[in-house]
Amino acid sequence: MKRLACLIMVVALVLSFASCAKEEKKPEGTTATETQENPFKEHFTITYLIDYNYQYEGERWDELELEEKFNIDLVVPTVEWNQQGLTEHLFAMLASGDVPDMAWYPPVDRYWAYEEGLHRSVNMDMVKEYMPSYYALLEQYPGAFTVNLIEGTENEYVGLSMVTGLAEWCYFNYGLRLDWLEKLGYEINDLVEWVPQSAYDGKGDFAGRMYFSNRRFTYDEFLHMNRAFTEDDPDGDGQDNTYFAIDLGFHMHSWLTLGTFGMAGNNPTYLYKDKLTGDIVPYYAFEGYCDFLQWRKEALEKGYIRKLPGQEAWLSEKKMINNMGVHGFYEFDKQFIFSADVEVSLTINPPGPLLLKDSEAKILFFPGFEGPMGIGGNSRYRMHPVTGASWTFGAGVSDEKLIRILQFMEYTHFDSRETYLRYQYGIEGIHWKWEGEPYKSSIFRFGDDQIPEEYRTPAVMFRFNSNKFLMDMELFTSGTYFNNFYQRFKEANNWDQYLIWPDKIIDRMWMTDETWEVYDKLNQEYSSSIDAVRNDFYNRVDKGQVADINAEWQAYIEALYSAGLGEIIEKVFNNDEGFVIFQHG
Repeated sequence: MKRLACLIMVVALVLSFASCAKEEKKPEGTTATETQENPFKEHFTITYLIDYNYQYEGERWDELELEEKFNIDLVVPTVEWNQQGLTEHLFAMLASGDVPDMAWYPPVDRYWAYEEGLHRSVNMDMVKEYMPSYYALLEQYPGAFTVNLIEGTENEYVGLSMVTGLAEWCYFNYGLRLDWLEKLGYEINDLVEWVPQSAYDGKGDFAGRMYFSNRRFTYDEFLHMNRAFTEDDPDGDGQDNTYFAIDLGFHMHSWLTLGTFGMAGNNPTYLYKDKLTGDIVPYYAFEGYCDFLQWRKEALEKGYIRKLPGQEAWLSEKKMINNMGVHGFYEFDKQFIFSADVEVSLTINPPGPLLLKDSEAKILFFPGFEGPMGIGGNSRYRMHPVTGASWTFGAGVSDEKLIRILQFMEYTHFDSRETYLRYQYGIEGIHWKWEGEPYKSSIFRFGDDQIPEEYRTPAVMFRFNSNKFLMDMELFTSGTYFNNFYQRFKEANNWDQYLIWPDKIIDRMWMTDETWEVYDKLNQEYSSSIDAVRNDFYNRVDKGQVADINAEWQAYIEALYSAGLGEIIEKVFNNDEGFVIFQHG
């Protein structure tokens, strides 16, 4: 028995040693707990340039955070430039050979810079691996991978194309003097009041001054307002000093007026189905353009619309007259309505100064007018979110550095909503707070006197991310209170049902290669002769030299077709097989 017990103990010890040996033996593969190699082991210095850089002071809190996270040194050149024409210093910098590693500077032609050896190309396979959220965004939109593609290659690009929420965005919004409408007997029963954000508390009496409505006015009502705003003394001062609207002609800031006549703004690349000819035509051969010119001619003659004085810059004159209270219809640039810049919103940008000046003035925001064609309304600022404007990368950037840049951009642009807001507006609770429910309201930015000194900056906050890939409209509109409310009201009440869309677009994205080549050749051959006919007719109308536009329209169309437009229409615009189906909505 004793001998058996000893044998059992020996066996147990052998098994125990075997078990220990197994545990001590290192596996050939890795385990979940084994330390991963640092993906950012190699250190890089990255020069980073976008506009509004000149006031930037280095070593800011966000720069330090990102440098530590990605093992990089961010260098921000303080060259002064902007997209409004100040480019001298920018091009001088490039001419000296000082090309940033990564840049957003649309004034620099991306193809020119690539061909001149200033920029390198970007391989889309690398983007797919290291900036996957951006790649997935491109996959959502037909034609996206044709934009910025280098000719003769299958996968090399001059930069990262912008993917913009402007394709979900209406740049302008309709406005009317509500107090004038009420005096003229209009009844609007679905008014929803809007008041500015808390930054305007104590700056003026804005309660009961601005309203939204789903009222879409008819063309007869449009024409009635033309006359009544001019002739019926809607401001009640007993003087003949009011009219319907400012006239800018065929102009971007006539966007909403053009929408009333069935055109999606003033974009010359948009094509429409013309019922008079049965053809697909550009705006200047479209029946809606004829209607617009006829209305404009009569409205100018009767004083219903009036041109700017022409003594100063047109935009300054437009805003000045907008705030005088002499006309009743407005095409508001809505991003500037009671914006984060309180002083400018109350002294320059309408309707703030008007409401301070006239205590009886009230503004109505509405979806639009139904025009003579039975359609009418706003239109998207862009018809497709993917654009040629792009982030570009210096020729000296190695593949390894480009990978780090893509990883950096994936994080700052796509990591999370919280990360995006952190690098766009600053730290919540220090630089800004929500006006109401998070992500369901706009943000309120604190003034410098409310921000701890170590977090203050003379430069704009958004340095190290951008809205160039942003399609989240709640984030896109979070920076301005009016835009945020407008976007939510528009979506909740389906204002998009009134949007104006082109039928086709002259763009390589929406055309087959063969069709584009045919168009490009014909356009080069005929554009000058077509432009001459178009400009002559418009200028004669503008100067009041055409007595009856409708009577001369057919002769004008025949002249356009004879100048080469007819051949372009036949071989290109009417060729449905040559166009990719235009998807919108």
